Amino acid sequence: RLLTLKQEFMRQRSADVRDIGHQVLENLGKSGGAVTAHPLASLPPGAIVVTDDLLLSDALQMDPVNVVAIITERTGPASHVAILARGRRIPAICDINDVVFLVTSGDRLLVDADKGTVTVAPTRSQSAAHFADKEKSTPVSTPSAKTPIQEGCTTKDGVEIRLLGNIG
Repeated sequence: RLLTLKQEFMRQRSADVRDIGHQVLENLGKSGGAVTAHPLASLPPGAIVVTDDLLLSDALQMDPVNVVAIITERTGPASHVAILARGRRIPAICDINDVVFLVTSGDRLLVDADKGTVTVAPTRSQSAAHFADKEKSTPVSTPSAKTPIQEGCTTKDGVEIRLLGNIG
């Protein structure tokens, strides 16, 4: 039903519902046996993840030190995966039609998330220009300190709770 809605943001929430369903089914299928490592947990350094769709639970398995970019066919820019990528400073380009058919494992890629471009097999001059542009760009600032909540959180009946928020 979410996929049929007009608002892009709400359509992208369908991935969250699908992800939760996937996790429930996966956990129901476990019978106390050995846990296998997630395939995205052991990506080599410099990896660019190219996929038709990336669920948040899968993206959380990736080591942000090894992943230099994410390119997806269906995961949208308002998805939780895109938000996670921005928070981890991983360039991400979403909604590239047929990307899984246009890119082959082992292809050299140049990803410019600022411009929304992916160059397959870039020339030396394209690579040099890309990295020169990145040297000139202003880094995104991050907050230097976290501000704790000044007031306690208490329900009307006096129960204290911790209130946490993710504004990103």
